[in-house]
Amino acid sequence: MPIYMDRHDIPEHITAADIAKMHQADLKIEHKFNCRGLTYWCDEERGRHFAWLRLQI
Repeated sequence: MPIYMDRHDIPEHITAADIAKMHQADLKIEHKFNCRGLTYWCDEERGRHFAWLRLQI
């Protein structure tokens, strides 16, 4: 199954704790989009968010 890396620039007011909450919300609905969130990380210093996703085909 394909694995993708999702990358986002995040605004300065968004923290790693905010990203963690968003990730938990994503996990609750991922089945609707036929994917599975494998892991994520947030680089607050550079304002970047990354996630590994597996497509469920």
